Formats: sequence, C-alpha cells, structure tokens
Amino acid sequence: MKAYRFIPSQMVPQQEYDHAVRLLAGNPLDIQILEALIGRPRRYSELQPLLKGKSDVVLNRALDRLLEADLVDRVTQGGAPPIHTYELTPMGAHALFALTRLREPHRLDAYARAYYEARSRVADTA
Repeated sequence: MKAYRFIPSQMVPQQEYDHAVRLLAGNPLDIQILEALIGRPRRYSELQPLLKGKSDVVLNRALDRLLEADLVDRVTQGGAPPIHTYELTPMGAHALFALTRLREPHRLDAYARAYYEARSRVADTA
C-alpha cells in the first residue's frame, strides 16, 4: 500500500480555503457528505441515507452549497435520465482534512489519501 503524507496544496488560494473551512464548520450534513465521497464518487441516491428522516430539499441545498464553494464536483453522464455523480474536489478534501486535524487527528490518513486522489483526478483531466 502506498504511503500518503499531507502537504498543503498550492492550488487552493488561502481566502477560498478559509471560506471553505468556515462553511463546513457550521454544517454537519456537509461534512457527512464530504466524508461519504472519500474514496469514490457517489450518486444522489447513495447520499440520501445521510438524511435520516429529513427531506430531499435539505440534501439538495447542501449539495448546492458544496458545489458553489467548489468542495464537490458534479459529473453528468448522458442518457435518459442523465446520471449525476458527485465527487470530492482537492479543495473539499483539503478543507475536510483541516477540520479533521482539529477534531479527530486519528482519522488523518484517510483524508490525506482522499486529497491526493482528488488532485490526481484533476491532473488527469487537465
């Protein structure tokens, strides 16, 4: 297994990063969504169990917030109906890592791995 070490990204401007961390700190559902996206992209239906009795509107608003903050990307595959998958962006992984470093330092390896996987996906598409 490859070892990962977290090194702050030069790709994320400090002001945007600070905004992302503040946004996540006040929204537990947003953090749950980002945690669910560690390791692989997920469809909307795979994120719905996070709601635990809340309406779909709550998940839609959370996803819109994360998309607007560039913490999550939505990938659309054509078809009828189109298939939307959500994946963690490098900034989303970076912000989640920073919050985890403060809250739960024992979980850092998984977040560092997610950060580098998100960065490699961006590099592959560039």
